[in-house]
Amino acid sequence: METNYKQEAMVDVAYAVLNEQSEPAPVAFADLWNEVAKRKELDADNDDTLRSEFYTQLILDSRLIITGDNHWDLRTRHTLDEIQINVNDIYTDDDELESEGDDGDQVSDEDSFDDN
Repeated sequence: METNYKQEAMVDVAYAVLNEQSEPAPVAFADLWNEVAKRKELDADNDDTLRSEFYTQLILDSRLIITGDNHWDLRTRHTLDEIQINVNDIYTDDDELESEGDDGDQVSDEDSFDDN
Protein backbone atom coordinates (compact mmCIF):
# COMPACT_ATOMS: atom_id res chain seq x y z
CA MET A 1 0.00 0.00 0.00
CA GLU A 2 1.46 3.34 -1.07
CA THR A 3 1.19 6.30 1.29
CA ASN A 4 -0.36 9.56 0.09
CA TYR A 5 1.95 12.34 1.23
CA LYS A 6 0.05 15.30 -0.26
CA GLN A 7 -1.55 16.26 3.05
CA GLU A 8 1.55 15.63 5.17
CA ALA A 9 3.89 18.41 6.34
CA MET A 10 7.09 18.55 4.29
CA VAL A 11 9.23 17.84 7.36
CA ASP A 12 7.13 14.76 8.17
CA VAL A 13 7.71 13.48 4.65
CA ALA A 14 11.45 14.11 5.07
CA TYR A 15 11.38 12.12 8.30
CA ALA A 16 9.64 9.27 6.47
CA VAL A 17 12.20 9.38 3.65
CA LEU A 18 15.12 9.16 6.08
CA ASN A 19 13.40 6.52 8.20
CA GLU A 20 12.65 4.29 5.19
CA GLN A 21 16.25 4.07 3.98
CA SER A 22 17.45 0.51 3.50
CA GLU A 23 21.00 1.63 4.32
CA PRO A 24 20.73 4.55 6.76
CA ALA A 25 23.02 7.44 5.89
CA PRO A 26 22.83 11.23 5.85
CA VAL A 27 21.15 12.64 2.74
CA ALA A 28 22.13 15.82 0.89
CA PHE A 29 19.55 18.60 1.25
CA ALA A 30 19.00 18.78 -2.52
CA ASP A 31 18.29 15.04 -2.72
CA LEU A 32 16.01 15.17 0.31
CA TRP A 33 14.14 18.18 -1.12
CA ASN A 34 13.70 16.45 -4.48
CA GLU A 35 12.31 13.30 -2.86
CA VAL A 36 9.93 15.26 -0.61
CA ALA A 37 8.74 17.35 -3.57
CA LYS A 38 8.22 14.19 -5.62
CA ARG A 39 6.16 12.51 -2.90
CA LYS A 40 4.09 15.65 -2.30
CA GLU A 41 3.82 16.28 -6.05
CA LEU A 42 5.42 19.73 -5.82
CA ASP A 43 7.44 21.53 -8.48
CA ALA A 44 10.88 21.04 -6.89
CA ASP A 45 12.75 23.13 -9.46
CA ASN A 46 10.64 26.28 -9.50
CA ASP A 47 9.48 27.02 -5.98
CA ASP A 48 12.20 28.73 -3.97
CA THR A 49 9.69 29.79 -1.30
CA LEU A 50 8.69 26.20 -0.55
CA ARG A 51 12.32 25.08 -0.61
CA SER A 52 13.20 27.81 1.92
CA GLU A 53 10.23 26.89 4.09
CA PHE A 54 11.29 23.24 3.97
CA TYR A 55 14.85 24.12 5.05
CA THR A 56 13.50 26.13 7.97
CA GLN A 57 11.28 23.22 9.01
CA LEU A 58 14.29 20.88 8.95
CA ILE A 59 16.28 23.20 11.19
CA LEU A 60 13.45 23.54 13.70
CA ASP A 61 12.47 19.87 13.86
CA SER A 62 14.16 18.14 16.80
CA ARG A 63 13.95 14.72 15.10
CA LEU A 64 16.43 15.75 12.40
CA ILE A 65 20.01 17.00 12.42
CA ILE A 66 22.46 18.44 9.95
CA THR A 67 25.56 16.27 9.86
CA GLY A 68 27.83 18.53 7.83
CA ASP A 69 28.09 19.60 4.21
CA ASN A 70 24.31 20.22 4.25
CA HIS A 71 23.47 16.54 4.76
CA TRP A 72 20.54 15.60 6.98
CA ASP A 73 19.81 12.53 9.09
CA LEU A 74 17.65 11.29 11.94
CA ARG A 75 18.85 12.46 15.34
CA THR A 76 18.33 8.97 16.78
CA ARG A 77 21.13 7.62 14.58
CA HIS A 78 23.76 9.79 16.23
CA THR A 79 25.27 10.06 19.70
CA LEU A 80 25.20 13.30 21.64
CA ASP A 81 28.93 13.75 21.06
CA GLU A 82 28.38 13.63 17.29
CA ILE A 83 25.65 16.26 17.25
CA GLN A 84 27.09 18.86 19.59
CA ILE A 85 28.02 22.08 17.82
CA ASN A 86 31.40 23.67 18.43
CA VAL A 87 30.72 27.40 18.74
CA ASN A 88 34.21 28.12 17.41
CA ASP A 89 33.10 26.60 14.10
CA ILE A 90 30.20 29.07 13.88
CA TYR A 91 31.91 32.34 14.78
CA THR A 92 34.80 33.17 12.48
CA ASP A 93 37.09 36.06 11.74
CA ASP A 94 34.58 37.09 9.05
CA ASP A 95 32.28 38.29 11.83
CA GLU A 96 34.97 40.72 12.93
CA LEU A 97 35.50 41.98 9.37
CA GLU A 98 31.87 43.12 9.17
CA SER A 99 32.55 45.74 11.85
CA GLU A 100 35.52 47.26 9.97
CA GLY A 101 35.25 50.29 7.67
CA ASP A 102 36.40 50.35 4.02
CA ASP A 103 39.89 51.47 5.03
CA GLY A 104 40.27 48.64 7.53
CA ASP A 105 39.89 50.88 10.58
CA GLN A 106 37.55 49.80 13.32
CA VAL A 107 34.24 51.68 13.25
CA SER A 108 33.13 52.89 16.64
CA ASP A 109 29.73 54.14 17.81
CA GLU A 110 31.22 57.63 18.10
CA ASP A 111 32.21 57.58 14.39
CA SER A 112 28.69 56.75 13.31
CA PHE A 113 27.14 59.67 15.28
CA ASP A 114 29.42 62.45 14.06
CA ASP A 115 27.64 65.85 14.29
CA ASN A 116 29.61 67.42 11.41
